[in-house]
Amino acid sequence: MAKRAGVVLERDDVTILDTNAMPWEDHFYGGTKTKILTRFDDGAPLVQIVWIPAGLETFGDAPERHAHAVTERLLVFAGEFPIIEYEDFEDTVGERVVFKPGWYLDRRAGSVHGADPANPAPVGFLCIEWREGRSYVGEDGSETEVHHLDGPVSPKPQANDPAKTGGGVYERDNVTILDTTAMAWEDHHYPGFKAKILSRDANGAPSVQLVWMPPALTSFDEKAARHAHTNADEWVLLLAGEISMREYESFDDTVGETVVLKPGYYVDRRRGSVHGADPADPSPVGALWLAWRTGPHYLGEPGAENDIDYLE
Repeated sequence: MAKRAGVVLERDDVTILDTNAMPWEDHFYGGTKTKILTRFDDGAPLVQIVWIPAGLETFGDAPERHAHAVTERLLVFAGEFPIIEYEDFEDTVGERVVFKPGWYLDRRAGSVHGADPANPAPVGFLCIEWREGRSYVGEDGSETEVHHLDGPVSPKPQANDPAKTGGGVYERDNVTILDTTAMAWEDHHYPGFKAKILSRDANGAPSVQLVWMPPALTSFDEKAARHAHTNADEWVLLLAGEISMREYESFDDTVGETVVLKPGYYVDRRRGSVHGADPADPSPVGALWLAWRTGPHYLGEPGAENDIDYLE
């Protein structure tokens, strides 16, 4: 059977896609397009790149505001999109926030929001989106609560200037919006790496982050190794640069397959996937990627559980 377009490597434990080579498909919302990267077991999109055309006024059949029963997250690549953020369903005014390139959204269950029907975006919008369950207005199986608007909305303008807040755009108990371009880089778990931490888990460990890797990396540990995360899944989208990874079928596989991750490459790595940096082919330019995970998994990180095989 021929591989689907964009597949670089696909096994039970790992999928690597070149999203640039994938065709656009119709999205759940008419006129919108998608590239579905990972699906839930029932076939619904879990991770996808989404393009929204200019002029979208609502996510349903009529102007509305809604709250999902699950968490959804996204990072903006291009364009802009206005959203009205409400404190709750009793708030009839809201605050207008215009999403722009580099902006990140962490929307937890219960966050009330909706498109701005009076001021749709004049340009298209491109982002990567991932979610914890079905969430779209009108989607089968979605438990999204929808309230239709009785008339025009006149929201307050955006209150925060992210250039003055270190990247903070909007935050409540159930939603965080960040301008990652205004955030400062921090030291990463691996020496020499830098990170912008976008979300943390309940224990304070980074769960979503932008990571910059310096050139010439030969290992994620003090010496060359291959490893498998045994208690966490991870997802990565390479944004710039390149990194050469060695992918192994198992620890019995002593050869592996080298995959050079490039901008637009996406990795869905399930727990147990054996991999490591390719010590024979370190990146000459470094790399920048978006990463999220289900729990700690770095070599030597508190709470991480990894099988490690040091290379001779």
